[in-house]
Amino acid sequence: EVNPEKEKYNSRNVLFVGPNAERKGAILVVKSAPSILKKFPDATFTIIGSSSTLYKRKMKSLVNNYSLQDKFEFIDHIPQEQLLRYYKKANVFVMPSLMEAFGQVYLEAMATKTPVIGANVGGVSDIITNDIGYLVPPKNSNAIADKIIDVFSDNNRAKMLGENGRKRVKENFSIEK
Repeated sequence: EVNPEKEKYNSRNVLFVGPNAERKGAILVVKSAPSILKKFPDATFTIIGSSSTLYKRKMKSLVNNYSLQDKFEFIDHIPQEQLLRYYKKANVFVMPSLMEAFGQVYLEAMATKTPVIGANVGGVSDIITNDIGYLVPPKNSNAIADKIIDVFSDNNRAKMLGENGRKRVKENFSIEK
């Protein structure tokens, strides 16, 4: 049983996890940050995932242009067992993939009672339903910002989405299934 941190739904921490961060849309999370920070100045962003040097430079350059260096943490790679710590404290998980067959990281986030946001591409809509998170149009950082603001605006709803996600993983995506 994975219990989230007590302050999870107040943490205002946005978590992105995705190897090949470019294909997983990490830069869209960066682009959504200014709108989110207007409403929630205490928000923070954790981006975990490998990407090309050029893509990483592009993301960090945007962060610098927005003067948000203190709001972002970039991590190339961490062992699977250390990921849990990040999921447990995240208020919301976002991976707006440009293409996605399935997306196991959504299930990992849901297992830790984290509301999830994904782009409506490929098999993502088979995982993310309205009662556990949000689907956004592909490549739309404004929609991402709006949905993150929704999650941050209502702690009780965030908790409910997280608990529903956990239940959905157990019932539909267990190893047995």
